[in-house]
Amino acid sequence: MPNNFRRPNLPYINISLPNDKRFQLLTRSNRRPPTDQMIDTDINYIIDQLNVLDLQMDGIVLGDIPGINDPANAGKLLSAGVGSWVFVQASNILDQSITGSKLFPQTITATQLADGGIPGSKVAQNTIDTGNLVDGCNTLAKQAPNSVGTNNLVDGCNTLAKQAPNSVDTNNLVDGCNTLAKQAPNSVDTNNLVDGCNTLAKQAPNSVGTDQIIDNSVTLGKLPLNFAASKADQITATSSTVYTNPSVQQYHPSSLKFRCSFDGSVDGTNPPTSGYNVPTVQRQSIGRWKINITVPFTTANCDVGVSCALNAINGDPIHANIVQVGSDFVIVACNTFNTVAIDSTYVSVFGWGTQ
Repeated sequence: MPNNFRRPNLPYINISLPNDKRFQLLTRSNRRPPTDQMIDTDINYIIDQLNVLDLQMDGIVLGDIPGINDPANAGKLLSAGVGSWVFVQASNILDQSITGSKLFPQTITATQLADGGIPGSKVAQNTIDTGNLVDGCNTLAKQAPNSVGTNNLVDGCNTLAKQAPNSVDTNNLVDGCNTLAKQAPNSVDTNNLVDGCNTLAKQAPNSVGTDQIIDNSVTLGKLPLNFAASKADQITATSSTVYTNPSVQQYHPSSLKFRCSFDGSVDGTNPPTSGYNVPTVQRQSIGRWKINITVPFTTANCDVGVSCALNAINGDPIHANIVQVGSDFVIVACNTFNTVAIDSTYVSVFGWGTQ
């Protein structure tokens, strides 16, 4: 502070007495005033101390703290009780003293966070969103059991790029989660369906139509055992819940069991000209033929029909009869007028029965 008092640069004269003896010179017994050196000594000391105080007060400004403008103290706090500038430490920060509004963007990075440094109790709801998560940060090691539920997953977040191989299996899929809205076109093909997975309980009404079934896709191996008719089903011909397949259709009572046509004038054993279930026909003698059956009948009660063409030589009518019924048939033919055995160039045989 400005002042106008200055003393000459004179040394102290060491003649002053202690404070408790300083002015005893004025007592009645001595009766003499203090010397000018004694007074000058006291006044000089007072002036010197006022000058020191004045010099110290020159650096104090109202509302200012010494050292606050020193670049070396940037980012530091004035330490209480020490009188020095120090960096902010954990002991200087109380719980909840740093709020979100006090933080600049990107002030806290991964280098400031140790594992476990932010427990769940310190995180408010909706504080962490997709903008705060980088790829790969939410590792399995960082997840607690059952920490991610359906409420934490938005539509489209579980992309193929985010899935590790074999990360989603049947244990991770609940009934009804794989809806049509969740499936991309052509996302489910035969490579993604195991045998037995597409059960009736999983199918909605009318979910599988002819447009969804390709040729040969529904094989017998894909059908229940009682879906196709058996031989017994065909013979009894009463079931309305099974369907006929070509391997057993011939056992139905209405089905023709065998047929053939042949030239009766050819000697020996020969295949028929045409036929079904008849591998060969044997000419035993004039007007006598044996029809060999591949699948024999189970009973002699069969219905057999025979027809013959007119004799090719003289045009005589021919009459044919079945004379033997069983695993094979024997047919004889004769002239209608005189019953003499005669060959026919065209014989047709056919029959029904139980096999």
